[in-house]
Amino acid sequence: MTQSERDWAVAKRALPRGDDPEEVIRRIADYRAEEKHPNCASNTVEKARAALNSKLRVVQSQPEASGHSAPVRE
Repeated sequence: MTQSERDWAVAKRALPRGDDPEEVIRRIADYRAEEKHPNCASNTVEKARAALNSKLRVVQSQPEASGHSAPVRE
């Protein structure tokens, strides 16, 4: 697993828990402080937030137990 994949996993676990995105960015950036990727943590968290929001929109758009089905997008 690459460091980028680890960072992605951290963000994907933290955001649904309700962790503050800025705190998640700080944790990732602090861990990678020796590397020269100043925007990497921010980009990773923003992409994870977008993926989470997209997933939430799909779940919210699905009908409740009415028996009607809606297309599922991923």
